[in-house]
Amino acid sequence: MRSVLAREPRNVEAITHLGAVLYQEQRVDEALRIDPKYVHAHWDRAQYLFYGKRDFPATVRAAEAFREVAPRGPDSDSVRALMSQARERVSRDGAAPR
Repeated sequence: MRSVLAREPRNVEAITHLGAVLYQEQRVDEALRIDPKYVHAHWDRAQYLFYGKRDFPATVRAAEAFREVAPRGPDSDSVRALMSQARERVSRDGAAPR
């Protein structure tokens, strides 16, 4: 991955997967700094925010961004379920998503 980025510093797939590696290493803040310009990055971002940061309002925003680029299909259904869980947490915790 790093060798791909050395040759192609704007390779969105390599950048996105670098974010996944950072997340697995529990470097969530670094993973979240990856700019999501690729549909898979939006999905990862929603996951990192929900499971890694427990930031449910931000999870809703990230899930909405994913659904803008992938409004239909099984991945959209999965992110819709995650968004629903995040909204439940927001309601329960008393915070409102922006």
